[in-house]
Amino acid sequence: MSRPHLGIIVAALVLSLAACSDASPPADSGQDARGEAVGIDGGGGDSKPGDADAAPDASVVQPCPTTLDESAVNPAGGTAKALWLKTLAVGVTADYDGASGGGGTFYLGGTLSAGGGTVNATFGGKPVTVNQLQGFVALLDASGAVQQVLTATPLKMQLAADADGVYAIFGWVSGDVTVGTSTASAVAGKRSLVVARITKAGAVSWVKAFGSSTKGARKQYFGIDGAQRLHVAELHDEKVSFGGSEIDCDVSQLVIDKAGAIAHSRCITKARGSIISLEGFAVDAAGDVTVGGFPGASYDLGFGVRTIDASTGGSVIVKVAYDGTPKWEQRSTGAYLRVRGALSGDRVVVVGHVPQWGARSFALAGDQFPDNCSGAFDRHISVLDANGKRLSTVMHGGTLDNVFVGAQDSLLLVLQPTAPFLPGNAATRYSAARVDGSKLSWLQDIEQSGATSFAMTARSADETGRMLLAGFIKGRLAIDKGDVVDHGTNTGDFVLLIGP
Repeated sequence: MSRPHLGIIVAALVLSLAACSDASPPADSGQDARGEAVGIDGGGGDSKPGDADAAPDASVVQPCPTTLDESAVNPAGGTAKALWLKTLAVGVTADYDGASGGGGTFYLGGTLSAGGGTVNATFGGKPVTVNQLQGFVALLDASGAVQQVLTATPLKMQLAADADGVYAIFGWVSGDVTVGTSTASAVAGKRSLVVARITKAGAVSWVKAFGSSTKGARKQYFGIDGAQRLHVAELHDEKVSFGGSEIDCDVSQLVIDKAGAIAHSRCITKARGSIISLEGFAVDAAGDVTVGGFPGASYDLGFGVRTIDASTGGSVIVKVAYDGTPKWEQRSTGAYLRVRGALSGDRVVVVGHVPQWGARSFALAGDQFPDNCSGAFDRHISVLDANGKRLSTVMHGGTLDNVFVGAQDSLLLVLQPTAPFLPGNAATRYSAARVDGSKLSWLQDIEQSGATSFAMTARSADETGRMLLAGFIKGRLAIDKGDVVDHGTNTGDFVLLIGP
């Protein structure tokens, strides 16, 4: 089969899901964009909201989930293309930590390095003075033109955007953090969670330090709800204090409104040892949140104490209403899950990994799948309904972290060539595809174009279904549109926009 190619080094998979009918360790964040889903295969078991006796155990045996099928590929069925490709940092090296899109605008954050001295450089044509190392937050319009560059304390950051601006989350830090001319200070002798709010016009609304802790958080995820409130879910080893209120639990939730006030802070887990590793977070328009993680031998997510055999390997998921009321919980065995996004209709997207050892059977949300279902396709994407019931599952060979909820009834997936994701694909091939049900309606091959090294350090989807990818390359990168980034024998940045 002859396929067009984009001639670029990155990939995006768009899953069009049409029948029904929307943060983190620094490298992993939640998004609140909207999307839709249609059942790829039927779900089985049930979990009743608010019913503490509805134990989330697998009970219904299902056939193996569908794998993506390219037999019906129709290149005319749609298109995804590279819209533009740029290098922005001139005279300095850019290290991108965060990216986010909202309201037709994209934002990039990270650090600029000048080596051992001071350099008068430019970023997207905007002048910026860098003394060894300088943090920054940049605002880009839809064409990729840099509208504003705000300097910041050189710390790792993540970004979460809405229609009116962006939150820059710096994590738990000690000392001062400055964005533009505004500064926030952590509690003396402690660490505080520092967040900045920046308007779409590039003005700093506020920079604030929230809470007090000795260690900070082991893991952190975030997202924005329909009221433009920032939700932060964190895994803690110790007590933390927010606004004079002390929290002592594994997983906490902090909500910050657009004005920088704490709307609420609370525990999601009800007993220490319930979650030993926080694995994903999603917030919907109403402010309801879904949290996933690896449980302890005994855990309590608001429906009473449960026990689990750790030797089976697995995860737990809980959904909590904005007012703190637990809505449902679910469990998987034999597969490790991560919560990746919220969909309309009170649904949730989760991604999973079936380990490559043992019988490789797995269970999710009341459905048991037979041994050796996954074969080479040991990753899966599932949709859970308003009661936590599984609506659909599709298997692929991609990665867990690069699934984004987009708009227009779509999911976006960045594919890295670590494993085949379609039957017959080589492990080194990148592809972009659109999936309807379990069928590919179009597929485009993507190939490396002259770059000898590559790293993608920031990525994000916006509400129109476009995806911004940023990182660094050594050598030359080009796209079919004609845009070229060529750093020769040096290493430099690239920023790429893929979209419909």
